[in-house]
Amino acid sequence: TIALIPPIIAVIIGWQLLGEQFTPRMLAGAVLILTGVLFVNYRQSRPAVVETTL
Repeated sequence: TIALIPPIIAVIIGWQLLGEQFTPRMLAGAVLILTGVLFVNYRQSRPAVVETTL
């Protein structure tokens, strides 16, 4: 989603312009966070299944 773009841009700017270190551990954390956010958004966007009983 569009809400995920600003943090990614901030990391890139910090790395390129400010000389911040970007370690493999930070990359793994970012991937886990983004995966979790995408998973939650995907789960919410699916229509709920309604079961009817007679």
